[in-house]
Amino acid sequence: MAQELTNQKAELLNVKQRQPMNGWIMLIFWWAMILVALQASTHMVGAGDTWVAMACGRHFINHGVDTVEPFSANSHKPGPTAEDVKNWPKWAQWVTDKVGLETVQYWHPTGWVNQNWLTHVFFYWLTHISPIADAETFDKPIVEQDISYNSLVFWKYALYILTVIVVYYTGVVLGANKALSATFACFALFIGRTFFDIRPAGFSNMLTAVLLFIFVLAVYKNYLYIWLIVPLTVLWCNLHGGYVYVFIVLVPFIGLHLLSLLPKKISLAIYFSLGWLFFYALAIKFLGHENIKKLDLKILPPPKDGLFILILLAIAADFVLSFWKNIKPAILYFYQFIFSFIILIAVTGRFFPKGIERYTQYNTLFADYVSDSRQTLFVAAAGFFVVVILLSAFKQNLKTITVKAWWHTVAASVAAFIAMIIFNPFRLTNLTHTFEVSVSEHAKMWKTVNEWHPAFEWSNPVGDEIPFLIMYIAAWMLLVFWVVCLLLKPKVVVRKVKAQNESPETAQYQWPKIDLPLLVIAAITIYMAIGSRRFIPVAAIAACPILAMFIDSGIRMIVAGSNLKWKGKAVLSPFPIGAQRTLAAVALVIVILLTLWWGYWYKLIYLNPWPDSSFLTSVFMRMSASYAKPFKACQFVRDNEMEGIVFNYWTEGGFVAYGQIPDPNTGKTPLQLYMDGRAQAAYNTDAYQRWMYIMSGGDPVREADKAGRELTASDFEKIGKWLEEQFKMEGVWVVFMPAAQFDSVLIRGLAMNPNWRPAYMDDEQEIYVDVNTPQGRKLYTGVFNGQTKFPDEFSRLLTKGYNLPRLQQGDVNQAYDALKAALEIKPSNTAAIEMIRLTQYQPEFRPKVSELFMNYFNDYQQNKEKYKKKDGFRDRLLLAMITGNYVANVNPQFKEEYSKFKAEFDREMNRISKTSRW
Repeated sequence: MAQELTNQKAELLNVKQRQPMNGWIMLIFWWAMILVALQASTHMVGAGDTWVAMACGRHFINHGVDTVEPFSANSHKPGPTAEDVKNWPKWAQWVTDKVGLETVQYWHPTGWVNQNWLTHVFFYWLTHISPIADAETFDKPIVEQDISYNSLVFWKYALYILTVIVVYYTGVVLGANKALSATFACFALFIGRTFFDIRPAGFSNMLTAVLLFIFVLAVYKNYLYIWLIVPLTVLWCNLHGGYVYVFIVLVPFIGLHLLSLLPKKISLAIYFSLGWLFFYALAIKFLGHENIKKLDLKILPPPKDGLFILILLAIAADFVLSFWKNIKPAILYFYQFIFSFIILIAVTGRFFPKGIERYTQYNTLFADYVSDSRQTLFVAAAGFFVVVILLSAFKQNLKTITVKAWWHTVAASVAAFIAMIIFNPFRLTNLTHTFEVSVSEHAKMWKTVNEWHPAFEWSNPVGDEIPFLIMYIAAWMLLVFWVVCLLLKPKVVVRKVKAQNESPETAQYQWPKIDLPLLVIAAITIYMAIGSRRFIPVAAIAACPILAMFIDSGIRMIVAGSNLKWKGKAVLSPFPIGAQRTLAAVALVIVILLTLWWGYWYKLIYLNPWPDSSFLTSVFMRMSASYAKPFKACQFVRDNEMEGIVFNYWTEGGFVAYGQIPDPNTGKTPLQLYMDGRAQAAYNTDAYQRWMYIMSGGDPVREADKAGRELTASDFEKIGKWLEEQFKMEGVWVVFMPAAQFDSVLIRGLAMNPNWRPAYMDDEQEIYVDVNTPQGRKLYTGVFNGQTKFPDEFSRLLTKGYNLPRLQQGDVNQAYDALKAALEIKPSNTAAIEMIRLTQYQPEFRPKVSELFMNYFNDYQQNKEKYKKKDGFRDRLLLAMITGNYVANVNPQFKEEYSKFKAEFDREMNRISKTSRW
């Protein structure tokens, strides 16, 4: 206890020395942090999960939180039922038999497990119910509403302002200079910027910073702060599934602090024993994959496995040797290292079973599983030996907490775990579901989306990994720099002087201790980010305060060591006030320039006329690309009271559910989704695989692939017939696809099937229906007789103009008139392309279409400067390019003239692309 008080007083003396770049100068850095937080919140990321949140939040507010899924025909069914229990392991059946099925259903419910339920409720409340609600109301046509959803943008700004503040104070408590800590807090948000979106994961980014701040406060200020993890965990486990990070990092935090408290021999014995068992557990998990089981390796279960028995004997011998008082440390260390290598070699052999290549060659997901498992083993082994070295050779230099503080940490962790179960509507399932989707053999399949791919996958379109790479390299360099400074610590400083007699100016500098748990937590988080780029933001949040501390304490060690050598005292020299003012002036200039530069870009992209849409132009719509979501198509669904099962695109499912009016009693949506972005939270793997197979075109595409040829018109006819058969089997009568899928195999196949026709079209969405079903036939015939309701005149005319030429008795003149009228309402490349197709069906329309296109082209040239100042300019530019190109192809006299405009069009398109993305 006395030693602890001495250390605390010494640390206090270090802190009391006036820090450079303090006082009014910090106003500049506070300005910088707020500025960077706002700029980091402006990146554009698609909002598929945001609309899932809207649908789910509405359901929970109206019907409460349970496992009954209301949106999809293929989702998990609530349970467990008596039939489900029959397929469980024997021990689970025994438990169920003893406690009763109702008890199991209460404590471990199955079905729809929405770990983000509280965020979903918050999002819906904020946009629809709160005083700043600004969402669609569904009570009048969408074109008559002034919607923005900008309240979610304000939430994002507030979230990352809080995050940068917490990261800043984490660095300060670690001992970093305030200005340096602010700089690295800004760097953390700069690294994560391209991954910050408007969805529940944002809360995990912020709460990661809060969790690590609590750890730092508990170690460096007062151990009672550790109890804050209890309310934090309760909140986090209801906001987002990322709460499991709390328990992941508590393991090294508790374990390493315990090892630093115990005698060296005992701590090493415990550490080696746990390490050997951990390596064996990795092998058990790896061998549990169904493909590896097919190899029939004849490995016995743990109680009978020779390797497991060897590990137990090695552990027993290790503890016997550790408690033997007269044993030489060298002999003990030799034994521990030799057996570590023996066990590691034996375990590694199990990661390379004979015959595994038969499965990795053709199964990409399994190959990734094998590669990731082996990489985890090797990284864990490297980290294992690094910690061994620190515990054995540098134990006296480790930052420790008191025994009392350690017990408080254990108690708080247990309380957090129990609270996580009790204060969550899914109780135990909230925990087991997280591990099932994270580490099960099917986890890789759910992680095929780009955000789950490795950090250094350079071609990945999700996020920018270069800032993270810079941080990663800097982390290694600063770690080496800091360790070297530690190793150069003088063996003899000076005679000790009572702390109370020292002034801040003459206080002896105390060399820093190694906070091993914090370093390991940062290393684990960085490794998570390397394996999956979606963790890059939390890796930056975990690492940047430590990097600030490395620089600060490294410089202090160099200065103190130099003064000890030349002046005889390990004191810190004051930082010249002139240099401080110079650095402050430079910082001020940089912040002013960034404010002006980023302010210019914010106005250009978020406040100026929006080129990508003439209808949905709010900051939120631009930031989340939600202007392309099916607002009008969903009004079409509501107005025509469509119900049944819809085959939809994966990322559009959440919006299609949100865009409907659910049953007031059950919350079920009339049009049930086939699949949506909730993935494993609502669907089994077989449902997802089935969806992917249908999207790919199924059997006809596989046959063409086997033959090694491109798809032909005949193949697309086969695809259309095959899709019809599959949809009948699935009960699907509607297909709902976004513009990005207009040229997909599925849509091209359906277009060749006369029994599937588009009942709705606009520039963003297409809705195909089975005309052999009563609902489909009514909708399709209503396109021509006026009975089908459309959200606006443009979509009605476009749908009619598309379908008429494809009817046996269709009037092509009416089709031309409809498409022409659609073009007069909206500059639509879809309508223009249908005009061109019309001339292919009926060549006599070429002069009329050519004249119409020429008029449009001339109008664009005459009024382009005016159009640039209006929303939706990209559509006008694309239409000018399409119409000009068509006229040039049919009119040789115009061809040469048009060639002069092509370069201008390309420049204009590049300008739009650069000024509409940030």
